[in-house]
Amino acid sequence: MAKVKLGNASPRATPLVRGRFLIRDTKHGPVANAWPAKRGLPKTPYDFYKQNEFLYAAHYAANPYDLDLGTAIEMVKGTTLVPRDFLMMAAYGSAYVIQNPDGSYWPRYRDLAPNPQYVLDLITVNFGAMLWRNHVGWVEIPVSPDNGYVLGWVGGQPTWTNSIGIVGPIGPTGPAGATGAAGPTGATGAAGATGPAGPTGPAGLTGPTGAAGATGAAGTTGAAGPTGPAGATGAAGPTGATGTAGSTGPTGPAGTGSSATWSLIAHNTSLSGNQYATFTGLNASEIMVIARAVTASGSVLRVLDVSVDNGVSYFNANGDYKVIGIGGTESNTAHAADSVTAASTVQGIIANIELANVNGAPKQISFQGSANYRLFDGSLSPINAVRFGVASGTMTGGEVYVLARNL
Repeated sequence: MAKVKLGNASPRATPLVRGRFLIRDTKHGPVANAWPAKRGLPKTPYDFYKQNEFLYAAHYAANPYDLDLGTAIEMVKGTTLVPRDFLMMAAYGSAYVIQNPDGSYWPRYRDLAPNPQYVLDLITVNFGAMLWRNHVGWVEIPVSPDNGYVLGWVGGQPTWTNSIGIVGPIGPTGPAGATGAAGPTGATGAAGATGPAGPTGPAGLTGPTGAAGATGAAGTTGAAGPTGPAGATGAAGPTGATGTAGSTGPTGPAGTGSSATWSLIAHNTSLSGNQYATFTGLNASEIMVIARAVTASGSVLRVLDVSVDNGVSYFNANGDYKVIGIGGTESNTAHAADSVTAASTVQGIIANIELANVNGAPKQISFQGSANYRLFDGSLSPINAVRFGVASGTMTGGEVYVLARNL
């Protein structure tokens, strides 16, 4: 597109076209359009809206999306239009035509519903005017004839009324006035009735002690007192002579064996998927726990905890157990026994709890992998349940034996 100015080549040449044009190079050859006249400022809101609408449409046509430009190129094939013409028509909503089978055409929305600002300007363009709907349609309410007029409703019509003489509503009550000065002092009133008697005052000081009276006559002899306690036992007499030996009693029944024999209380091989395996109802002086080939879901310690309420709760807080060092020192720990090192691979524990059913005393615990003993110090009650497991996560394999015996 170029801006050109055509004119006579010489004074004798016959002018063909004179003026200013926009020349566009299209696939059909150069196309000339009259150079648009210079626009002034918009005179009405409709003109302002129309100019801005053209500005937006032209900007879109000059900077289309790739898909829109491709569509426009295809749509103008076989026509005298260029892609920009089609893009402008699309921006204005006029790029389509719908034809019925009978040859009639559908009207476009833009043809039936033009710019709403233009429609309103058809009613009035007066500055400050208002619209209202009467029985015929929308009509103008003219601007107030002068200052001081208010818009009222008279006989079903909006009417400007002079506000002078219109009685407004009663205003709110004003604040209370200031308190007036004090009046003169009145005459002295009559004496009041005598009040009730006051309370009794405190007692006075005690007087001095009088002289001692004369000694009275001797009284009668009192009754005899109770018998005193028995005296201490005397020394033991000499040992008597040894009596003859009695006859031998009958032989008792044969014994049933030692009570110190270990008994298998439980054997659990279903450890996988659980954090702990619990064993309750224990009542023995010694309890032994043997855990073998226990694997875990993470690198964690294998741990053993005890209970004195048959498994309702277990002691696993730091300080519930004491580590007794070789020199007799004590330090806090959180488990009766543990695997010392954390791992996810195969680990085990062999722990022996002594004095388990003794009430009122700490319980000694020894286990493999440690030269130190441990004491259960969380409670002095008898131990009646234990649990074996991992410090966190779950076990993935292994087995646990629990044995017990009474000494």
